[in-house]
Amino acid sequence: MKYLRIFLASALAINLIFTGWPISLLSNQINQVQAADTGFLNATSNAAVTTNAGDNNGYQTNPTNAYADNTNSAVDTDSGANTNNTCTVIGSDKHNYYNYNISLPSEAVITGIEVKQDIAVDSLTDSPFSCVQLSWDGGTTWTTATSQTLSATAQTTYTYGGSANIWGRTWATSELTNANFRVRAINGDTRNNRSNRDFSLDWIPVKIHYSLPNRDQIHYRWRNDDNSETAATWAANEDTKLTDLATNTIIRLRMEISNEGAASTPSTPYRLEVSGANPSSCSSATYTRISASADWQMANSSNLTDGNSTTNVANGLTDENTTFVAGQVKDTSDETTGITLTSTQFTEIEYSLKSITNDDTGPSYCFRLTNSGSTNNFTYTRYAEVAIMAAGELALTAPTSTTMTAVNYSFSGQTSSGNSLGLLNITDTRGGTPGWSVDVTGEDWTATSSETMDYDGDGTNTGQLTIDLNSASITANSGSLSGLSLGGTDSFDSGTNNINIITATAGNGTGDYDINGINLDQFIPANQPTSNYTMVLTFTAS
Repeated sequence: MKYLRIFLASALAINLIFTGWPISLLSNQINQVQAADTGFLNATSNAAVTTNAGDNNGYQTNPTNAYADNTNSAVDTDSGANTNNTCTVIGSDKHNYYNYNISLPSEAVITGIEVKQDIAVDSLTDSPFSCVQLSWDGGTTWTTATSQTLSATAQTTYTYGGSANIWGRTWATSELTNANFRVRAINGDTRNNRSNRDFSLDWIPVKIHYSLPNRDQIHYRWRNDDNSETAATWAANEDTKLTDLATNTIIRLRMEISNEGAASTPSTPYRLEVSGANPSSCSSATYTRISASADWQMANSSNLTDGNSTTNVANGLTDENTTFVAGQVKDTSDETTGITLTSTQFTEIEYSLKSITNDDTGPSYCFRLTNSGSTNNFTYTRYAEVAIMAAGELALTAPTSTTMTAVNYSFSGQTSSGNSLGLLNITDTRGGTPGWSVDVTGEDWTATSSETMDYDGDGTNTGQLTIDLNSASITANSGSLSGLSLGGTDSFDSGTNNINIITATAGNGTGDYDINGINLDQFIPANQPTSNYTMVLTFTAS
């Protein structure tokens, strides 16, 4: 129970309660994701093609020597049979290399495949050449062959494909596994009958070029739950930590994801997660989804419909990419359905939630989005942050002074009326929303000349104080007005020594409220001695 004592006369004194908590700087982690590659990888298995492949023995001598870049070579002697003047004719020798142990990050998009051959030939007569084909299904189907005419007898490096060459098809990462991916080396020359050329292959590595999406959690902003997705007001500036949030108060969090990578994202369900209380940094925090949190929960908002599309709200979040893609509003579940973003698109997602923590020390929390729990290909440029109002309490504040209208001595009764009490403020940051009420009691007036005057008389022959609430109003600085009601205008008398000002029913009243327009009317009986009278009003919030 909180007591405030008000002294009413030429000065009305009251204790003031100030609450407020420091704003901490947000923690930023800035990364960029760019195109990448595997580096050159070595084959670890091989097999000569033994049908419709020249003399059907491929690199018949030491074919494993082509696994590594060294001075040892696999040798194809007297390559081919009959006519072997193009890559895919049956007269050309062919040899498959595979098991490159290619490992790619999740969501990689293949942008190019590069094959090198470090190869020598015994003579340049008849324009010897070497070709490469790729297979994605274990050697059943092959790409169009790529050919290089050999320019020197000495070992020379020839490159097939490249960083932006996908060999005429779109590749799935599953097609680059050891079970599926093959490289075929083919040798030939322009002679129209059996070749006499000897080919020596030192190394036939593969490099996979790829790009990744980069879901950048780049902006956030806190919103009040006071209107629709397009019209609700903002509770803080963009990318600014929200402070002094009362527990059990619905608040909305809007977050922007921009794809800053080179590849499109696959369809992504965005899950909202929260850190534990007071992490040393947002980037190092341990996170849990909202639905599993002991301190937070999703909050069903009368202003939102779960799953509805978001719009690109004006004056909300900065557009960090070219094209807006509708996100979703979420108030009953913490995860959206799938959203896809190309490298030029961004989206905004809005969640309605509330703190249910019992920690009254003012803990801080960080928020992030994940792909159903995975942070692969996410960058957290900014984490959303909030601090809960500390020291959960019921606090009542009032003005420091007021002066009632002076009146002259009179032989008949008169009233000093319309005397404004000033602003009352009540803030409830307690958990559990128990409700509360504010009541006022008084005592008789006393004068410097030892005269007295009743405050609880009959209003005809004796003094009487009236608490006039006819013009009073309630303003919610935070929280909802639901369940709040003003008391009625009432006077103190022999049977009334306590007057209700305002009540919040159980389950309501969490927030910060102003009560304006309370007036004081004092009936002064006839022949009341003149003096400077003072009285004490006691306001109780409980």
